[in-house]
Amino acid sequence: MSSSAPDGREHVNIPEPLLSDGELHTAGLDDRRVPRRQVISWALWDWATQPFNSVILTFVFVSLYLVSDSFLPAEVAAQNADGGLVCSRTADAATGYCQGLSDLAEWYGWVTFGAGILILLLAPVLGQRADAVGNKKRWVVGGTAVLAVLQFALFFVYAEPAFFWLGALLVAFGSVASEIAGVNYNAMLVEVSTRRTIGRVSGLGWGLGYIGGILALVIVEWAAYARIARASAMVQRRKEYIEAAICQGASSLRILFRHLLPNCLPPLMVIATVQIARAIALEATLSFLGLGVPITEPSLGLLISNGYQHMLSGKFWISFYPGVALLITVVAINLIGDQLRDVLNPRAQA
Repeated sequence: MSSSAPDGREHVNIPEPLLSDGELHTAGLDDRRVPRRQVISWALWDWATQPFNSVILTFVFVSLYLVSDSFLPAEVAAQNADGGLVCSRTADAATGYCQGLSDLAEWYGWVTFGAGILILLLAPVLGQRADAVGNKKRWVVGGTAVLAVLQFALFFVYAEPAFFWLGALLVAFGSVASEIAGVNYNAMLVEVSTRRTIGRVSGLGWGLGYIGGILALVIVEWAAYARIARASAMVQRRKEYIEAAICQGASSLRILFRHLLPNCLPPLMVIATVQIARAIALEATLSFLGLGVPITEPSLGLLISNGYQHMLSGKFWISFYPGVALLITVVAINLIGDQLRDVLNPRAQA
């Protein structure tokens, strides 16, 4: 396209070249050298905050404590004193105990719904302001500090009905603080990576996040394994083969690792596989109900939930294949546990 200048000469306007998709996604990145310490510090944030999603939101605090019978009135919780009620059965679903648990889950769902609306309204505005002012790091630090204080406040949520709303609100505001900090944390990716390293840096943060969640669950669940290991060791130490090894002059380390530990592993392997399968099924259930991981995280429960409303319209495969994958995973883990128990059991080998 050409235009005429005041001096009569004709100028040609050359259009700017269009950016490719790759250039658009990596805009703002250059080949500068980013200090390794800065990259590690950025990735460790995901590692440190992931336990909030795994321990508090998904596996332990909410699912096993906040929406349990610990927050039901004493007279209602007493209806299941013998543990005989199964709320999935039609005959038991109408009892006051099961209705109370349903109400707790419903109330918590409404609180998290309100937290989601608050995130929807605040995150875009605060994200744009952080980009304009350039204080993303400050928002990450502030949101993380608020999240830490709210997690500490959960210590005061006692197992009484009056404290249910306190626990639900603390978890909800913790989710808001976590998401606001996470928005700015993700926006800082361009500051700690280059065009060549953006994939590796992003994968490092993602991987450390999952490792942080796993370590947090190990810290929470270690007591059950310790009790079982101690009970099994107390039984095995009275066996004749231990006494024979002592009489032969075997060292304590040899007795521990050669004789005692192999005989204590089978029950630990059984409970470990059961716990893993249970955790996977629990996470999928909570995600299906909208009480699990955020929608930005991959989850079989979310996939099943997204396709559930299309089951009768002929698009059953949206939920069918994730459901089959969940079933195969849980069954396979249990079968692996049974096989490991047989392999590690010296008496079975004999």
